[in-house]
Amino acid sequence: MKSISILISTLIFLISCKNQKVSNEIIIEGQVKNMPDGIIYLTEAHFWQVHLDSTKCTNGHFEFRMKTDSAFVPYMAAIHFPDSSKPVKVGGLFFRNYMLGADSMKYSGEGFYLEKGYTRIEGDNQKKPYLRVFAGKETDVMYKNQFTDFGWLGNIDSIKRLQRITFFKKEIREYPFSYFLLQNIYEAKEQYSKTEMMEILSMFNDDIQKSKLGDRIKTYLVNRPDPNTPYPNISLVH
Repeated sequence: MKSISILISTLIFLISCKNQKVSNEIIIEGQVKNMPDGIIYLTEAHFWQVHLDSTKCTNGHFEFRMKTDSAFVPYMAAIHFPDSSKPVKVGGLFFRNYMLGADSMKYSGEGFYLEKGYTRIEGDNQKKPYLRVFAGKETDVMYKNQFTDFGWLGNIDSIKRLQRITFFKKEIREYPFSYFLLQNIYEAKEQYSKTEMMEILSMFNDDIQKSKLGDRIKTYLVNRPDPNTPYPNISLVH
C-alpha cells in the first residue's frame, strides 16, 4: 500500500509539473493552406517590422514556442512572411472574426492576442472566410469589440457619453481579466475624469490592477492636475 501511495504521489507531482510548464509557455501551431514554405515571423500586431520570434513553415504547418515569466501580460500579435507579390514584400495571416455571429464570415483582421497556453490556427489564407484562430479569452474579447471603439468617448453629448460609459462598465464586469479592455481605456484616458478612471480601474480584477498597465494608470492619475488647478512644479534633471 505504501508503494502504491508513493506511485500516486509521484504521478500527481509529474502531472502538476507538466501543467506548470504548459501554463508558462506560449505554443502557436498552424496548419494553413496556401501558405508559402520558408521562415515566418511572429510580430507585434501593428508593427510587422518588430519580430518576436521566427520558425519554419513546411507544407502549411508551423509551430512557435515561447517561454514566459510571471511578469508576462497578453498583447496583440500577428504572423507575417516574405511575399514578393506585395508592395512591401510582406504578407500576413488573416483571421475571420468568429465572435460576430451571422456576420462572422464577413470581417477579418491580422491580429490576435498572444497568451499563455496553446493557440491553434487553421484554414485557407487565400480564400474567404480565411483562417480561424483558436486562442485565449483576450482574443475573444478583442474580436467581440472589433467595431465598438471600446474606451473611446470623443466629443459627444452627456447622454450619449453616459450610455457609452455604461456599456464599457458592462463589458468590464463580464471580462474583468481583460488587458485589451484596460488598454483601450488607457489610450483614451484624457477623455475621462479622475473619478471615472479610478472607478473603472477598480472594476478589473487584482492581477489587472497590479499590472504594469494598472500602475501606469495610477501614476497618470496622481500626476494629472484636476480641472482649474495649476500644474505641479516639475524639476528637470540634466
